[in-house]
Order: sequence, then C-alpha cells, then structure tokens
Amino acid sequence: MEDLSQAVEVDPSNLEARRARAMYYMLKDANDEALADFEAMLAIQPEDINNRLMLAEVLMRADQLDRALEMLQAVEAPRVISVASY
Repeated sequence: MEDLSQAVEVDPSNLEARRARAMYYMLKDANDEALADFEAMLAIQPEDINNRLMLAEVLMRADQLDRALEMLQAVEAPRVISVASY
C-alpha cells in the first residue's frame, strides 16, 4: 500500500497506481479514500467508463445514491456510425 501511495505522490496522473490503491481501499471499506482516488481518475480520464462504474459502486457503498445514479446515467451506450452516412 505504501508503494502505491508513493507512486501516486510522485505521479498523480498514474492511473494504474490510483486504481490499485482505490481497489485496496474498497476492500478495506475505506469509502472516502476510494472515492477520492476514483474521482481523481475521472478528472484525469473522464471518458473512461470503468472509472465511472467503479465510482458509482463506491458512491452506493457510501450511501450516496443520487450521485451514484448520476454516474451511471453518464455512461452512454457506444455510438454506432451508420455505414449509410458514408
């Protein structure tokens, strides 16, 4: 855990370290800490659907159901480009 925190401290945009640390926090029911890491990852990479889904799960665990619903609603289905438009 210390290694992950050090990696994030050295490079706050290190998504792998942040994700691993957030998952560790989730396992330990440290929702506030997990929430902070998932929110930071979302700020770095807002298009990442997995970050939104994991953030929604942490929000549900923290009984922040309205925010969890917002995260889930923000996940859009992939847009299909019609071949006929070409």
